Amino acid sequence: MNKDIALIVEKIQMAEPQFSSIDIRKMNVKVNINDQQQYNSQAYCKMISDSVIHISIQPFFGIEMFTVRFTPEEFIFIDKTKSVYYQSDYSFLNTRFNLDLDYATIQSLLMNQLFVIGEKDVQPASFKSIKSKDAATGMQYKNEKYTQTVMLKPDYRISDIAINLEPGTQHFNTFYSDFGTTGQSTSFPYSFNFSIVDGTKKFILEMFISKLTVNETIIIPELNLNKYRQGNISTLLK
Repeated sequence: MNKDIALIVEKIQMAEPQFSSIDIRKMNVKVNINDQQQYNSQAYCKMISDSVIHISIQPFFGIEMFTVRFTPEEFIFIDKTKSVYYQSDYSFLNTRFNLDLDYATIQSLLMNQLFVIGEKDVQPASFKSIKSKDAATGMQYKNEKYTQTVMLKPDYRISDIAINLEPGTQHFNTFYSDFGTTGQSTSFPYSFNFSIVDGTKKFILEMFISKLTVNETIIIPELNLNKYRQGNISTLLK
């Protein structure tokens, strides 16, 4: 194993957030679908590490209209405007986006942590080192399905992640910026940009955080699915 890569991975994991919880109390989210449908809304997000991610979309005066809940076993999307909910394991997302997504990967993306797409653990031997004029250093992982590139800031925080699917028609990118204080020794990105491009199809999600706390006891709202009818998961994200 390349000792330089092992050292880079060690420095990344030492620098990355290891919060037990993150409570994003105020943020703005923007969604762009194929440059034809665009949405802009206030939201909040509560995360308990390795347990649950709860996102509430509130476009009008704090009135919740959409809820997204991720757990290690499944995800739930509630559309309160239509009184319908969708529930599935991660096989739906894997099929829809052609990516090996699970709870751990989604949590790593939202927490600015290192991961290897399609793998349970980060193995330094899987990467090779790369250099870029725009970043301190970077790493690349490649198998028969993916090429994953991770670029780093000088302090070994992840600045962007690019995942290309072979033969190269589909691309997933994540960019992190505006690293700010958390009240702890570790900073956190206050701006996220997630994009999936497949030929002429495009999905972009941007998150702009304005208030958060970490490592505090937080309460996750209860979900009463009896208030809604269950929708066909295959119709979601069409």
